[in-house]
Amino acid sequence: MLRFVTTEQELGYLFEPEGALILIDKPAGITSYQVVDRIKKITKRKAGHGGTLDPFATGLLIVGTGKHTKWLGRIINADKTYTGTMVLGVATETGDPETPVVKSCPVPDVSQEMIQKVIEKFTGKITQKPHKFSAVKIKGVPAYKLARQGKDPQIKERVVTIYELNLSNPRHRTITIQGKDYNVALLDFFVKCSKGTYIRSLVEDIGEFLGTCAFTLTLRRTAIGNLTVDNAWKFNQLIDLLEKAYENN
Repeated sequence: MLRFVTTEQELGYLFEPEGALILIDKPAGITSYQVVDRIKKITKRKAGHGGTLDPFATGLLIVGTGKHTKWLGRIINADKTYTGTMVLGVATETGDPETPVVKSCPVPDVSQEMIQKVIEKFTGKITQKPHKFSAVKIKGVPAYKLARQGKDPQIKERVVTIYELNLSNPRHRTITIQGKDYNVALLDFFVKCSKGTYIRSLVEDIGEFLGTCAFTLTLRRTAIGNLTVDNAWKFNQLIDLLEKAYENN
């Protein structure tokens, strides 16, 4: 039987051989692996997650322990929903705010007409190439590890589906990146997509379509299938409760 941990009384499920699934609201600045590893060390059970979130990203991460790790494959295949903000006029090495700027580009005046053209272009089945700084494996090695070694991983394009794309609140701002100011345009987004969609790549492609360069400033996963972050545990709160539960076992 599929078990979700939704109350403090059910936290004990994670320590049992059968295990359970738990929804976690991952904070920025920590990897998905670190979340899983922390839970694994406390529960003394094998554990895994249902789809990686980048370190800078926040939101829904589904973790399974014990025998419930077998359900994670189905979760990985589910549709995902994201919100966030893109920067138009600047590109970074990894397509997120954690690495140096590699170029700046003309800043477009984003009109509603342009927004509509972007939505029409990128809704439905699209072809994209995952970012070289991604977890896509090349002969068993994550692409980001090859990229960090100065290599150029050859990643194949893939077809993904964007079920819904909304763009809103275009505005011009001056933002500071690694201590330097840049004049940019910001654009908020909502994306519902199929498995295998890379939002950082989608944002870069949107920037190129608009005649500029772009990166993802903020990213939050709000849903996986019909499971939402609204029902997720805050990570730090969860760890405190699990440690107390472990002491009492």
